[in-house]
Amino acid sequence: GDLLAAPSGCPACRDEFKGEAPELIRPRGLAPFEVLRGMLYLPRGALHLLRNPRLWKLAAVPLLINFGVVFLALAVSWFFVVPYIEGVTGEEALKDWSGWWVPLSYAVWFLGKAFEVLAVVFLPLIASWLLVAFPLGIVYKALFIPFMERLGAATDRSLLVGDQERLQFQTSQLSILWGIVDAVVLGLLQGVVFLILLPMNFVPLLGSIVWLLLPPAIFASMDFSDIHLVRRGYGTKEKIKLWWEHQWRFLGYGLSFCFFLTLPVLNAFAIPAATVGGALLYLELDRK
Repeated sequence: GDLLAAPSGCPACRDEFKGEAPELIRPRGLAPFEVLRGMLYLPRGALHLLRNPRLWKLAAVPLLINFGVVFLALAVSWFFVVPYIEGVTGEEALKDWSGWWVPLSYAVWFLGKAFEVLAVVFLPLIASWLLVAFPLGIVYKALFIPFMERLGAATDRSLLVGDQERLQFQTSQLSILWGIVDAVVLGLLQGVVFLILLPMNFVPLLGSIVWLLLPPAIFASMDFSDIHLVRRGYGTKEKIKLWWEHQWRFLGYGLSFCFFLTLPVLNAFAIPAATVGGALLYLELDRK
């Protein structure tokens, strides 16, 4: 029958596609395989988004903002940072270095060129990371929750309804509001966790890597799955239970998001791809 016209099969969780959704469930496996499965949701989300042009308009606003931030960072590095480095380490700046200072001038020139390349590569990465990191991430996610929520709902329908012409994009204002509240709460909680784990930085290298990677990965997985759980009426205890039961899959999902942010230019797709990937993740869980 017409799935969109049919009454909800599960009013409590608002799953309009109860009849077909169980076919997509992927049961839990061993932890390493669960992490790997979780890491594939974001690239799968990006591919699904690219293959479905009707979803593009819902991803357009956050995508354009991301591209704007990335290219602004590129412009700053290219027109301001690189010329500054060239000014203090270039041939003109070093032409008066003579005698015993000549070998050192070559080293300074080489380091200057290296820093010019690093500035062009890493400034956009830092800008993308700051956009989703605490505290800017709270404002960013709160602003774009409505777009992410609609994109997630449309992804469900694109996966569960064959006729894309009949896709509907109806969302609950209440679920959007709760999504914003949850984004703020999770963002603040992430800041608290960062502070609690701050002493880990005293462990050389490994401690800093764990501190920089683990909290963002855990909270990214919760953030980008929360909007899908809110839409289906999950309470706080139900969310925590689901996150805990599938902790390795969610960890892989969050790690892939953090890795995606390190890819120049492609990191502009991180938010829309993570949103679609979160919809795929939910549909393959042992849900209520």
